This record gives sequence, C-alpha cells and structure tokens, in this order.
Amino acid sequence: MKKSYYILILGLTLALAACKKFATEAFNDTTTNKETLAVKVINDDDQLPVAGVKVIISRQTSASGIYTQVDTIRTDKNGQITTRLPYPNNIKVEVDTTYYHKGEQAVYFNSTANLVLHTTPKYGMGPLNIDVKDQGNVSIPNFPLLIDTRAPGTDSYTSTGGLEHAGADGQLIVSLPYPNLVRVMVGDTMKYFPDTLTATLKNIKGAAVSLVAKLKPLTVPLEITVLDKDNSAFLQGIDVAVLQKLTGQTDFKDIGLVGTTGSDGKLILNAPFEGEVKIKTTDPVFFYPDSVITRLAYDKNRKVTLKSKKLTPKAPVDLTVYDQANNQILPGVKVNVSSKVTGETAFKLDTTAVTDENGKMSIRVRFSGDMKFEVVNDTYFGSKSITVANTGSTAKQVSLPLTVKTAPYPEPILTTLMISSLTLNNGITLNAPTDVANDKRGNIYICDQNNNRIVRVSRSGNTTVLAGSGTASSVDGVGTAATFNKPKGMVLSDAGTELYVTEYSGNKVRKISINPANMVGTVTTIAGSGTAGTANGVGTAATFTNPCGITLDETAGALYLTDISASTSTGSIRKIVLSSNTVTTIAVSAYYQATAIALTPDKKYLYVSGMGNTGFSSTESQLFKITLSNNAKLILRGTKTTNYNDPSGIFISNGGIVLISNEKANSISKLTSEIANTSTFDLVAGSATDDSITAFNVVTGTAGNIDGTATNARFNKPWSIKYDTYGGNFLIADQGNNKIRIMKSSTIN
Repeated sequence: MKKSYYILILGLTLALAACKKFATEAFNDTTTNKETLAVKVINDDDQLPVAGVKVIISRQTSASGIYTQVDTIRTDKNGQITTRLPYPNNIKVEVDTTYYHKGEQAVYFNSTANLVLHTTPKYGMGPLNIDVKDQGNVSIPNFPLLIDTRAPGTDSYTSTGGLEHAGADGQLIVSLPYPNLVRVMVGDTMKYFPDTLTATLKNIKGAAVSLVAKLKPLTVPLEITVLDKDNSAFLQGIDVAVLQKLTGQTDFKDIGLVGTTGSDGKLILNAPFEGEVKIKTTDPVFFYPDSVITRLAYDKNRKVTLKSKKLTPKAPVDLTVYDQANNQILPGVKVNVSSKVTGETAFKLDTTAVTDENGKMSIRVRFSGDMKFEVVNDTYFGSKSITVANTGSTAKQVSLPLTVKTAPYPEPILTTLMISSLTLNNGITLNAPTDVANDKRGNIYICDQNNNRIVRVSRSGNTTVLAGSGTASSVDGVGTAATFNKPKGMVLSDAGTELYVTEYSGNKVRKISINPANMVGTVTTIAGSGTAGTANGVGTAATFTNPCGITLDETAGALYLTDISASTSTGSIRKIVLSSNTVTTIAVSAYYQATAIALTPDKKYLYVSGMGNTGFSSTESQLFKITLSNNAKLILRGTKTTNYNDPSGIFISNGGIVLISNEKANSISKLTSEIANTSTFDLVAGSATDDSITAFNVVTGTAGNIDGTATNARFNKPWSIKYDTYGGNFLIADQGNNKIRIMKSSTIN
C-alpha cells in the first residue's frame, strides 16, 4: 500500500512537470504537436452567429486551476474562429464580456475540437468591416490596427482593448455598440505612415472602412549621440524624434519615429533614406532643446550629435495674498517662494517677490514637487506659510490668506523723534490736506481739502484717488464720479471698510464704503442737507455749519464731530447714531471755531479743541474735555501759552498720552498736566513758542518745510495728527506745506 502511494505521488509530480513545461514553452515551441480548435459563437436572442465578437483563449498553468490568457481572436462573418493549439492542454474559451454577456467552455484539449459559445449582447451591436490593402490594392494579412470608440455627447475615445490584427485576407470584423463614432488607426507606425479613419455605427447594419497602408520609405541606421552642452558628458534618457521632409514639401512631418538614449548617451534608429530629416530632442521642459537637419543619403551624415542639458523646469504660478478677515487685497506684501523637487529633502528659496496693487504676483516655480509660500516679519500681518503641490507645467492658482497681528507699538515712543515726508506718486499732489487716517493693513487715506477729494496711498506707496472728481460740489457716487466740497476731517472704521468724512463747505457728513476686493470707494451722504444750520434731525433733515473734526465710537455705533456754527458764534459738538443717522447736539463751546475732536480709548471722554473767535490776534485758544455720561465740560486751557496756539489736531494713546498739533504754533506738543484752565504743554516737534502773548502781540512758532530731528524740523499750519500702532509712527497733515509728515522714533526700524 505504501509503495503504491509513492508511485501515485511520483506520477502526479511528473504530470505536473509536463504541465509546467507546456506553460512555459508550448505556445512558442514550433516542435510541439498542435491540433485545430474551431469555435462558433451564437447569439441566443436570435440563434444567429455573432460576427466580430472577441474570443479569449486561456490555458491552465497551475495545478490549482489558474488560467493564463494566450490569445484573443475575433470571429469572422460566420461567427467562427479557427486556430491551432498545442496539446495536451486544459483550455478555456470565453466571450469577451465588454459588450457581451458571459459565455465560456473549459475543455481538456487533446485533439481537434469544435466548441460552441452561447451569449447575448449587452447593447445594440453592429459590425464594423475593416479592409486593409497596400497602395497596390493588395490585401495585407495580419495587419496591426488600433480601434477605439467615442459615444455621442462625449469628447474622449475608449480603446477596444489594445492592438488587433486583420486576418489572412486583410479583413477584420469588429462588433461594437451603436450609436458610436469608431476610429481605426494604423498600429505599426514604425513601418507604415500613421493614418486614421473614422466611421459611424448607426444601427444593426453596421459600417465598413477601407484602410490603405502606406509603407515608409527605405530606411538606414542612424546613430544619435546626446551630450551635455556644457561638459560633453553622455546624457541618458533623452527622448529623440526624427521628422521627415520630402522634396516639394515645406515643413517637416512627424513620422512616428522616436527613441530614448541609453546609458552611453546613444540611440540607433532606422531613419528614412529619402528627403531631409530633422533629428531633435523632444522634451524642452526638462532638457535644453537641440536639433540637426541633414540628409541620410550620404553615409557621413548617419552619425549625429545633439547638445542638451538637464534643466530645472519651472511652472507658472499666480499667487493671491489677502486679509482673511475681510478678503481685502494686500499690495506690497513680501513673499518668500521656495520649492522642493522630487529627490530633494529640503526646500530651496526660488525668489522673494512683492504683491502688486491687486494683491497678486505671477512667478515661475520649479516642479515636479512641492512649493512653499512664506510671509515673515511683516509689519501688519502675522507670519504664515503654506505648502502646495507643483507636479505639472500648467499654471497654478494659489491663495495665501493672512491674519492681522497684534500691533507691536500700542504706545508711541517719543524719544529721538525724526520727521520725514510721505512720498506720493502717479503725479498726485495735495492742496491744503487737513486730515489723515490709516488702517491695520498699511493703507493711508488723506483729506485733500482744496482738491475736493480723498486720496489713498497703499502700503506699497502707490497713490490713487479713492473718491472725488476734484470739482467743488456734493454729489454721491462711485470713486471719482462722486464730488466733495472741501472735505475736512475723517475717521476710519476698525475693519478699514468705512471712511466717514466731514464736508466743511458742503455742510454734510459723507460715508465712503470701500470694497475690499478692489478698493473702490462708494460715497453716500449720511447726514446734512447741505444748507448751513444747527438743526438736529434724521439724516439729511439735520443741518451743519462747517463740520470739521470727527471721531468714531464703534462699540456704541456713534460718530462725534465738531461744528463751527458761525451764525451763532458758538461751536458745537454733534452726535450721529449710525443705526438711524439721527443727529443731536451734546455740547456747545464758548468759541465758534471748534476744530479737532478725539475719543479716549475707554470711550468715556471727548477731547475737543477750539480756536479763538477774534482772529489771529486773539489770545483765546480752547481745549476742553467732555464727560460723555453727562455731557459735562471741563476747560483744560482757554488761552494760548507756551507750545500751545490754536490746536487743530488731537491724538490720545491707549496709555493716556495726549498730543496736540498747533496750527499757529507750527508745532506738535504734549499735554503734560491736566489742570482746569491752566494745563501745560511740552514741545515734541517743530518750533517752540513762548507765553509772552497779548491780544495784539502773539508769538507763534516759526513756519517751515524742513525734515530731520524733532527740534530742527519745521511745519506750516499742521492740522490733524494720527498714529499707526503697527509702524510706530505718527501721520501729520501739514496743511501749509501740502504734505503728510511722518514722525517716528529713530529707535524703530
């Protein structure tokens, strides 16, 4: 029993060994005996043979029942195929299920076999009859073809499954779904010229095409060597193409002849003998392009050298930088652009660029790999870094959102102050500017009083007109379609999207809504009829007389402004509730020229300045403080004194520092003591004044137009003063010099 068991095992082992031999050799070994396999495919819907269906033949290649595909053949017009296969073999014959339902048979193939496969179509099917002949109208047997289809309403073709071959008679029937556009292409473009035919399958009748295959001209070996153009090293893996131009032709044509250099930088191709050939590298993105034009009819021309070099390709990238809080465009932002291509372990800096006035930049970055965009040490925005894939040569659209950071200079530094002047461009000049405002993104806005407009200077220094045509009138509108009549004071919302402007000669309060996507301003009137007066009311039912300074309490939703009220020789403080644009009067000053106004950071007090009502020789010059809870007024100073003469602008820091711009004193001073009627002031910048003042002997500071240290600098009728907590600098509207002056400590970079 034991001996019989071992004999059985030995027999099975030999049998498996025989199967293994067939699996690796049989179908390629011409000495192996073969027999005929005939297969017929029947459509069970009508019991008719199926022409042009693809039949897959496989054979068993392991004892576990695994089959390996060895051939695919399409049925002829009678729905039949005939082929010869080696035997013995376990084979499986099945219908390709792309368009037909499953139909298969598995048999032990030991002699001639006739099989019938039964199937049904998944779709409406029609035959495409393909006939292939050469230029002499002779059928070409076993001609290779590529066939694909495109369904109605689609843009792309789908292959029927790779290379197919015409039969011995140069014909092939392909059963395909209808309706469909079918494309038939030459499958051997090394030997034949490329050609493509199309046919439309409309119904069960199918269609037919005739393909004329044109042999390429006689070829000769062409040896191509590609060297590094800088050091003549051999370049491996360079794609090369050969194009041909025959006599009478004007352009070189693609003949499908391509190849890739080996490790020795060489490539041998059988190239056309006839006409001219152009040998060229084909990848100008990754390799420096080169080409040679020659005739291969001469032996000496059959060795060609191309000079190339591996390049670091770059893809175009359009970057947009914006404020994440309100989607505002951000010009003048410096961005470090780095890349890391495949194989590198660290990012390398490609470039440092600055966004344009639309917050954009267009650059080119190395691919394939990743790219990184970084903003660091920006004055207004926190550091930010993003990494984006850059895996192709097409343009990329990248967005970089930034977040406003905590202001680094919440309190001003008043030591070693230096004075300079803001530079404007685009031919824009100022005429008696009276106020200035700045946001958290580096934009500066200027009341260009006598030019009747509002000017914007972006953080990159680009100067434009935000609103106002320049004509003295008072018309709402967009941008320069709107008009102003001597805009005097302004205040900007915390978000930087609403700018409120007092209109001195127009007797109105206007609002400019700034679109963050394009920085276009739309002007509307929120209060004031335009007629001089003191009437309270809602919106344009109220009246003002020469409104001047203005401040904003966003928490309470209210504006406060000074109103000269010349008709009554008294200045007044007006309040506008923004939810309804209701105007009320909260205080009246003793002098009619109420000018500057500032709200303390805790929103409890208003500081207001007023000029004397008897002109230049007057000793009157009022500074007072209003408690908003009860509108009580405390006069801090009622007469001119040293470093204090007609205050026209007020700034109050978070820490309580109060700075005054003095129009007549041509200086900036600091309130050093708050004592009723006798407050004192220190000189901060500009010319000093003394207190030897009588009604007809007023000592004023020296006017001038000098930059430099605070003590040497000179102003001419400085009006408002504002502070930038991000840059640590003051902005002063220098009315007499038609400038905006910058005051900043030299300790700040």
